[in-house]
Amino acid sequence: TNEMYKQMISLPFSQIITTNYDAAVTDTLKEMGYSLNSKSFQERLYSIRRYVSYKKGEEIKTVHYAHGDIQHPYSIMLGLNHYCGSIGKINEYIKGKYTIQDNVITEMYSRLRAGISEIKSWIDLFFCSDVYIVGYGLDYSDIDLWWILNIRNRYLQHGCSEIIKNKIVFLGEIEKSKKELLESFSVTVNDYDPKNNYKKMYETIYDAIKNQIT
Repeated sequence: TNEMYKQMISLPFSQIITTNYDAAVTDTLKEMGYSLNSKSFQERLYSIRRYVSYKKGEEIKTVHYAHGDIQHPYSIMLGLNHYCGSIGKINEYIKGKYTIQDNVITEMYSRLRAGISEIKSWIDLFFCSDVYIVGYGLDYSDIDLWWILNIRNRYLQHGCSEIIKNKIVFLGEIEKSKKELLESFSVTVNDYDPKNNYKKMYETIYDAIKNQIT
């Protein structure tokens, strides 16, 4: 953990997605006075619903482990087989073929039409909530996340712009080709040059997000 974690977590967001396997985010929440509220680690291999939430007073912050967590080694996303299998599960979730305790989750399009009232997976956030991507290079090997961005953009291009009102913003250092690809997927890219001072860059990003949401 470090001060930048605390700064970012102090922003008024209730949902945090991490692709790291470690406990840096949850350890930071503990240091900030949050205590365990609830968790879901029933999935052995995949992480469609893997989360832990922490509470301080009336405030709850939920951390979603999109690529698994270190406490459950089989869940850690390593290798093409695991990534492709995860895309299969994500596809089931979006198309309404995914079950939770024998209950089938309604397809994403219908849920968006009705208004998503409950976050059942971190996948929902990419369709119904503003998403700020910080401290993450979005490597091309992270095909599950690129696939979600692609599906969301296809929805937007095929008449769903009236029901998908959220924005996805990437903030950080990024190469030109990746920036162009993200923009083609309807992602706003704020490119920052760290100039060998990443702490300064993240402080600038923190201020930029704070100004956008307040």
